Amino acid sequence: MKALAAMGLHAQPMIPALDRLIGSRHRVAVYLGDVDAEMRADEQLLQLALATRTKITASPT
Repeated sequence: MKALAAMGLHAQPMIPALDRLIGSRHRVAVYLGDVDAEMRADEQLLQLALATRTKITASPT
């Protein structure tokens, strides 16, 4: 996600993949051995995907 965010507008071909990740009712499987930690990791991944999508679609300043 850091690389995509750094690429900015050049990462636009990845928008459909990010949209699928963001809109999915089923999250990426994360096995940390603790249900609460897994939920937090899932929420962090979603927030990171949303922030990355915003950075990709933001017009250059």
